Amino acid sequence: MAIRVLLADDQALLRATFRILIDSVEDMTVVAEAADGREAVDLTAEHRPDVVIMDIRTVGAELGGGDTARHLQSRAGCRGLYDPPPYGREFLTISVRPRCAVPRTG
Repeated sequence: MAIRVLLADDQALLRATFRILIDSVEDMTVVAEAADGREAVDLTAEHRPDVVIMDIRTVGAELGGGDTARHLQSRAGCRGLYDPPPYGREFLTISVRPRCAVPRTG
């Protein structure tokens, strides 16, 4: 069974790049892509991915990255964002743990 991934980033080029990388892994598949926080929350509810890979700095008219992460953590039980400083401390306080979500090869 493939690991189901949702990508959330406001930059289409980055989403497309991650999709190519993830879809090239035999046991992983991208089930949805979101361009903003509200779309990420809605698509997570619809597709119920195993993993959400999200840019914490994603801009959204309704939900920014931080609000989206909080919403996913509280409603969907999502955990595991790679979050470079300076945002890391803030999200560690809401139990979002930094991780690398892209499989290593070689």
